[in-house]
Amino acid sequence: MRHTSTQMLYDYFNLVRKGEPAPLRADVDPKALKTALPDVFVLETGQNGETTFRLAGMRVCAILGRELHGEDFNLLWLKTSRHKMNLLTQAVLASRQPVVGKAELIGETVSGHRLEMLLLPLCSQPGVC
Repeated sequence: MRHTSTQMLYDYFNLVRKGEPAPLRADVDPKALKTALPDVFVLETGQNGETTFRLAGMRVCAILGRELHGEDFNLLWLKTSRHKMNLLTQAVLASRQPVVGKAELIGETVSGHRLEMLLLPLCSQPGVC
């Protein structure tokens, strides 16, 4: 991991999951993540299987130039990558395992910002991510 906020989020994820594959969303304390919150986004999968932004931090929205709430996550990617990104997000939820290390994604926005993405599963109730 190249960014301190990414490492901090990963460390916090490991702390709050208490030995489980993924923590409960209710166990995540935003106050504990206050320095990383501008860099955080939360996705949710609807009944139709579409992955949308539940929330996005201020820095994420600023870099992408718009509010992301409700937007389809897969539409951020080139058409040739959308299916792979959808499979990746679904795999994180199904396996309840983070995407880190070899699967690390570094991207660049049109404005030249370098990005690092870490996908961490959250459960809305025990066993349901």
